[in-house]
Amino acid sequence: MINIYTSHNPTTLSSDAYIYKEGQFELVTTATTLNAFQAYIKAPGATVTPLTIAFITSGIDMVHGGGVDGAPVYYDLQGRRVLYPKKGLYILNGNKVIIK
Repeated sequence: MINIYTSHNPTTLSSDAYIYKEGQFELVTTATTLNAFQAYIKAPGATVTPLTIAFITSGIDMVHGGGVDGAPVYYDLQGRRVLYPKKGLYILNGNKVIIK
């Protein structure tokens, strides 16, 4: 049986655990401390075939276009358009700007 765990605190793992490292799960060969909020697999007495997982990240690369009559278009840090920006941090023309 294979169990997947995660912890809210740093955890010390023994040799029957697998951690995700550099694109695949690897067997822990010596006592290893894993940071909080990281997952690991426990498979006592089992051999786990290497498994590669690819993660694709996304984000704002470039903002095209403008507002009505050439007015600047602001976006929040989650990429949502903001019509009436107030004090805070925004993205304008691909750059971070602070409105005080």
